[in-house]
Amino acid sequence: MVDKSKYALLLLLLALFLSVAALEKDESITIKASVRVRSMLSSGQNFTIHCKSKDDDTIWPNDVYTFEFHNNVWGTTLF
Repeated sequence: MVDKSKYALLLLLLALFLSVAALEKDESITIKASVRVRSMLSSGQNFTIHCKSKDDDTIWPNDVYTFEFHNNVWGTTLF
């Protein structure tokens, strides 16, 4: 017969995991950040934004680049 305390511990860990996953998806709990970049370079010039998430975007004169993000529960969000 399996010890009931092992089942209780397993259920507790499962509940904790599901709680953390629910917190991460709930946008009202984490802080939302908005970033807006406007290029004021001369015509024909551009610059590239390289994010920690490994995404690159080229911004041309008079373009506006915006993005928003939420920090995750663990505070390891890359931006």
